[in-house]
Amino acid sequence: MINKTLLSTLLYVVFSCSCAFAEVKLYLSDQFQSYSPEQAFSLFEKMESEDPDKNILIYVHGRGRDVKDEWESLTQLEKNYNVRILMFDWPSWTSTFRRPVKNAEDSSVELFKIFNAVKKFKQDYGKDKTFTLLCHSMGNVVFSHFIKRYYVSGYHENDGQPLIENFIANAPDVAMRGHAEWLSKVDFVKRRFVLMNNRDFVLLASYILDIKERNPYFYKLGLGFQNLPLSDKKIQKMMDPDTTYIDFSYSLKNEHRYFQNKSEAIQDVLRQLINGEAFYPLMVRGKIKKKNKINFVYDKKDEKVVSTDYGTPF
Repeated sequence: MINKTLLSTLLYVVFSCSCAFAEVKLYLSDQFQSYSPEQAFSLFEKMESEDPDKNILIYVHGRGRDVKDEWESLTQLEKNYNVRILMFDWPSWTSTFRRPVKNAEDSSVELFKIFNAVKKFKQDYGKDKTFTLLCHSMGNVVFSHFIKRYYVSGYHENDGQPLIENFIANAPDVAMRGHAEWLSKVDFVKRRFVLMNNRDFVLLASYILDIKERNPYFYKLGLGFQNLPLSDKKIQKMMDPDTTYIDFSYSLKNEHRYFQNKSEAIQDVLRQLINGEAFYPLMVRGKIKKKNKINFVYDKKDEKVVSTDYGTPF
């Protein structure tokens, strides 16, 4: 039987040689300068040299016209959550009325280079450095396609340990149908989280663009499960049992970029997740209610909700 590492490497070489992939660039927050995916390891070294005590966040952005809009938000993200960020920039715009799905899929193979760089960094610098992967909106199309098309189980483990501490699917602009299948294959991540808001205007608009697939199971994962005309039992069957689902619908309005919201409760949740920690509901300045294995987050000011004691981390 062919070795898994060899098989995954051969797949990467074959796809790289035979296909024309979308151009991917990397950015740091200190200056608006682009880097190639091949430079990921040296960028991790740079961040370690400059901020050895800070964890590293790999950020795959969503659909957008201008990368400068994303880059300018990195500084605020780093300040809010005390991390260093490497942004994975892919060609995320086609037109107002078309989602750049093919660009996202074509870009996904480049994640090999990023994860290989994380593996080499942990091997060279020790295992104590914490890495988190945050995929926002259509950034989850990039990641899910990588898992479904290119990834071979076991390839990115690090001496038998997960390579990345947390994977965060923020407002995932992917179909709810079948999401548990690809999520369950992400074996190089210690913990998996899906963040949702059923009033997310961008995801509602995206669903309209996909109106030809009007079906409850093609409903956007980031919109959550509350509006689905399904029984609790059917909802739970759709979920990945090893993923923690967190719903911000009671803390947000129509926001899409949840990590930029100033709610204390939301920031408390994200501070844990972005820094590669387990999710401790008792450390959130708000109220957490759990139903159908979904954690609903309420702002502290909402006194109508009775807090439930969830001391065990997820």
